[in-house]
Amino acid sequence: MNPIRIIKNLFVDFLLKVSGTWVGAPKDAPWED
Repeated sequence: MNPIRIIKNLFVDFLLKVSGTWVGAPKDAPWED
């Protein structure tokens, strides 16, 4: 497999998890500090 693709998939998954956390708890968003 292409290591770049693996890293990209992990990065995208990370962004989705972080985005989901912010959507689930907007009050905890960094810009809401």
